[in-house]
Amino acid sequence: MATLYTNIAPSDLTLNVRNRTNSDLTHGDLRFAEATYTATGSEAASGDTIEVAVLPVGAVPVPELWRVANEASMGGSVIAIPTIGDASDADRYSATSISVNSSTAGSAAVTAAVATSVLPRYVVTEATQRVVAAFSRTNAMTAGKKISFLIAYKL
Repeated sequence: MATLYTNIAPSDLTLNVRNRTNSDLTHGDLRFAEATYTATGSEAASGDTIEVAVLPVGAVPVPELWRVANEASMGGSVIAIPTIGDASDADRYSATSISVNSSTAGSAAVTAAVATSVLPRYVVTEATQRVVAAFSRTNAMTAGKKISFLIAYKL
């Protein structure tokens, strides 16, 4: 079998410093935005959206590193974030519903939408820089409770 190499793995993998790959090829500026939504108690059963964050134009979202967390005692029997996207595509980043546990605190990884987690990566434009999460619930949420979003992106 053949051994195949990426553009940053040299064919000579010795630990000699002069043989290492140029750091310009291997480094990245991965940033995280942490946004928190505080419940008002008057959220609609469905159709409401949460404006999560405004990403810089030119950023490259990395949705497979995103997380959604919540406090305990959120109220409502079923609270969910059905999609995460932007103004142009409601489920650009995730079309898999994230259950926000209404009784216990929790954290869930976002299941990235294939279109934004494969090559070539999606690049944020002026029209798509606002990250928006859809919101649904069966009973009223407890006012003051928080849902937190961790958004990873590269510049």
